[in-house]
Amino acid sequence: CMLKYKREDPTYTFIIPECVLITSHAGLFYIQAFINSTWRQRYGSSLERESVLLLWSFIVSVYSIGGLLGSLVVGYLSIRFGRKKTQLCNNLAALLGALLMAMSQTARSFEMIILGRLLYGINAGVSLNLHTMYIGECAPQKMRGMVTVSVSFFIAVGKLMGFLIGLRYELWPYLMSFSAIPALIQLATLPFFPDSPRYLLLDKSDKDGSLKAMQQLWGPGDHSTEIKEILKEKMTMEGQQIKGMKDLFVDHSVRWQLIMMGLICGGMQFIGINAVTYFLLHSIKQGEHYVWFPYASCMFVFIFTLSFGLGPVSCVLPTELFIQSFRPAAYTLIGTMNWVCLFVLALVFPFIEVTLGPFCFIFFLFYCFSMAVFTFLMLPETKNKSIVEIMESFNQLNVKEKHVPVYVTRL
Repeated sequence: CMLKYKREDPTYTFIIPECVLITSHAGLFYIQAFINSTWRQRYGSSLERESVLLLWSFIVSVYSIGGLLGSLVVGYLSIRFGRKKTQLCNNLAALLGALLMAMSQTARSFEMIILGRLLYGINAGVSLNLHTMYIGECAPQKMRGMVTVSVSFFIAVGKLMGFLIGLRYELWPYLMSFSAIPALIQLATLPFFPDSPRYLLLDKSDKDGSLKAMQQLWGPGDHSTEIKEILKEKMTMEGQQIKGMKDLFVDHSVRWQLIMMGLICGGMQFIGINAVTYFLLHSIKQGEHYVWFPYASCMFVFIFTLSFGLGPVSCVLPTELFIQSFRPAAYTLIGTMNWVCLFVLALVFPFIEVTLGPFCFIFFLFYCFSMAVFTFLMLPETKNKSIVEIMESFNQLNVKEKHVPVYVTRL
């Protein structure tokens, strides 16, 4: 049963947004030269260096804008069309973006690159949240954590592929359209996978369809225990509508879940991995007059890399901390927070680096240590627990009365 599930796990599709992110930086000088030559061909004069850098910066940052837009709509789309159909349609954005990237040089249009990057961002914003939600709901309770954490492995694979294919800078139009390949693979294979069993039973009230999905994903056998656990969760949602982001902030029954998700998951950008990726080399050069600094930097790079591999354990939390009615809103919120934090980090960190020099990563050390203590003291264990059991353990933090089911505290 375990082997069958792992064989049919569609987590490879997470490579898409990571390839997009890395290959977009591969041809920096080539794309800047393309912008300048295109402008000269159109208007007979070259752009100033500052103008070229401004257009290049917009090409880079529009990806984050698209990611934010994708995160804002993923909750509604996952409810309206389902996890599987939304993911399938989301591939169309990646394919259209790849087409624009591939044709931009031939059409002599850097605007096509901007539009392509925006579509890539929308694709990533939807996929990064929806994909984690989908595989988390497809996983059996005992394997939920392990399956969801596999997302981090495919993030690393996507980054590696991006770096490798980015070695041929002169082929930048094709490098930036490389994400069409995994999008096509997913478009061809995902129709053979079912919708998640939880979505079918909780949102569509399709018990037979849910059981059939379990048998397809987990193999034949008796899945009555899992059905009963999902039905218990369905009882907690009796008479409740699907929640929006506003409900996350005003509903006291999920107050501590929201706090923990915001600090642990929403603050993932503040662990320093993106700052390490983009700014570490310059910081090391600033610290060369300290004899010990290069050696310490190598050690911290290893620690950061290891932490990044383990850090996406937080991908599991939105699936485990919220019942079905709150889950789409939770993923929407965490996706929005991640994209906004990424933008803020890119905007503020250069000034921190100027101020603190080689010690500019002290902030990330403080944040990681604080979150480690907070998690150890406040986060209940979720391993091998049903969603209802997890919610009831949080109920002791959300209300004064103990051992009161979460859905009762609203009365």
